[in-house]
Amino acid sequence: MNNLERKVEELVKELEQKEREQEEVLRLSREIVRNCSKAIKNIHSNEMKKNERIELQIKENLDKILKYRDKFGAIVDHAIQEYCEMEIMQYIKVNLVNFKELPTNEDLKCPLEPYFMGLLDVFGELRREIIEALRKDKKDEAEKYFRIMEEMYETLLPIKFSESLMPGFRKKQDVARMQLEGARSELLRR
Repeated sequence: MNNLERKVEELVKELEQKEREQEEVLRLSREIVRNCSKAIKNIHSNEMKKNERIELQIKENLDKILKYRDKFGAIVDHAIQEYCEMEIMQYIKVNLVNFKELPTNEDLKCPLEPYFMGLLDVFGELRREIIEALRKDKKDEAEKYFRIMEEMYETLLPIKFSESLMPGFRKKQDVARMQLEGARSELLRR
């Protein structure tokens, strides 16, 4: 066997291993995203007790895929982002009456970038809570959610960097602004 054939064989083995790892990371990521979606549904319907088992599964799977962040960053970060969205939303909902501060990325044991991407996704969930509170004639509750939303948006405004540094962030900021303005309109109509 010549040198080139040996190198081809070496590359094939490396890529086969990487492919197996990627398939496992994708499987775990899909499971995390599905479970986060279930948990958010439970949060909106005030059935957070159901989330205890779901959260354990999510955290176990996150522990498994975090070691692959260097190899499969986008896949892993998407799962982390969904986890952060779910945890932050649950925290807000549980602590709405005595709300002080959001959990940090350190509290959630996750990297900064997917934390902030997940935080921006919370805006849509907060707007959903505002609409539901208004539907139930709970304007005070809706206003509390709105104040949290508004404060989050104002705090995130200084983050203005190129798409190459944080892909998708600026678009999510724009969507968050639209969610905020939509929520403001809903409150003003009531």
